[in-house]
Amino acid sequence: MRRFFYFLAAFGIIFFISGQNVLGCRCAYVQKPAPEFVAEQRSKALAVFSGEVLATDFEKVRFKIQKIWKGEIKDELQMSTGGKKINDELFELPSSCNYNFQKGEKYLVFAFGDSFDEMKATKCNLTNKLDKAKETEKILDSFFPEEKATENPLLIFFEYSYHKLLADNLG
Repeated sequence: MRRFFYFLAAFGIIFFISGQNVLGCRCAYVQKPAPEFVAEQRSKALAVFSGEVLATDFEKVRFKIQKIWKGEIKDELQMSTGGKKINDELFELPSSCNYNFQKGEKYLVFAFGDSFDEMKATKCNLTNKLDKAKETEKILDSFFPEEKATENPLLIFFEYSYHKLLADNLG
């Protein structure tokens, strides 16, 4: 009987450890947003903004925009949650790394994707509740004033290079 309990304990530990690797989201980024990391994430994102979640469902999340650091965004924006309805009975579940937005909460969002229709945010970038993203917001404000017009990709490259050079020499 004692062997059986040892077997169950060992099996439980192995299952728990392996389950974390399969189900959990593992991200490789710095915990505190360094200026060069914020600049890099902004340059890779399609849109960077702050806003309040007006509505969310399995497939989409809709924001009331407060401030824009990158992207051509109007007063409201809808983006993917990562979930997809394939047909009436079949769904593609969002990744455990996709950000789980809550209605009524305010966020700083770094949205990535191939197009504005398909962009989404993950836990593996700097997307966070606005009250927890004050340091990132300060870095964005200091490097990138709020946007009003379309960006020039060449300007982004030089802007990022300049700020990276500054961060490397000051940090």
